[in-house]
Amino acid sequence: MKRMRACLAVAALLTAFPAAAENSLVILSDPGPLNATELTVAGSGNSLMILQEAPLNAAAMNSIRVSLTGNGNGGPAGSSFTGAALRSGLTPGSLTQKGQGNLVSLGVIGSHNLFAMLQQGDGNTIAASISGTGNQAAVQQFGGRNYASFSQTGMGNNVSIIQRSR
Repeated sequence: MKRMRACLAVAALLTAFPAAAENSLVILSDPGPLNATELTVAGSGNSLMILQEAPLNAAAMNSIRVSLTGNGNGGPAGSSFTGAALRSGLTPGSLTQKGQGNLVSLGVIGSHNLFAMLQQGDGNTIAASISGTGNQAAVQQFGGRNYASFSQTGMGNNVSIIQRSR
């Protein structure tokens, strides 16, 4: 829990100083019964990586809620993707959940943002909205109940969604 508070404090700094672009935020949740991450980021050129894992044989709720305004966010630095989110080998701006409840809510306003969402096992729910130009997203959901709702407005956007049950 202390690590999560520290990471959220870093997220607050990213929001408080939007002129300081090209920040990296990595959140690795300790396996536990409740992994909840909520971020609001304003600015450009920020990279983001969140990993949540549920412990084996335990009821756990994992949730990621990201609201982002700006350009070139998700996975800057050595970013790639293109064409249906490059047939999804995933990576830029990765939001990953392994096991149990699984909820990702993503809202992005801006251009040239790159995000990947991977959910492995159990609940699997993704609700995402991206508005702007040249944005790309990749979604993979494996095992579980697999639900994805995705909306993109603007020009030159692309999304790839792959769902598989066991």
